Amino acid sequence: MKSIRKDYVLDNNSLESLQIEKLILLQVNHPFIISLEMVFTKAARIYFVMQFIQGGEIFTHLSKKKRFSESLTRFYVA
Repeated sequence: MKSIRKDYVLDNNSLESLQIEKLILLQVNHPFIISLEMVFTKAARIYFVMQFIQGGEIFTHLSKKKRFSESLTRFYVA
């Protein structure tokens, strides 16, 4: 489950990006991309319910490293 704070989305003007992410994940049907099962909201958060795959999101890993090595980039692209 991916949990996103509503105030963070609004403060960073990320609403459109979040809506696009939701639409893409609802439509995707690929063995290497996690599909979105459902979305629900509470007072302060938006929740994306997806299959559990250990390892996290590429975005999170890239944010921590700032730049992938060429060999790691090749791995993810493949």
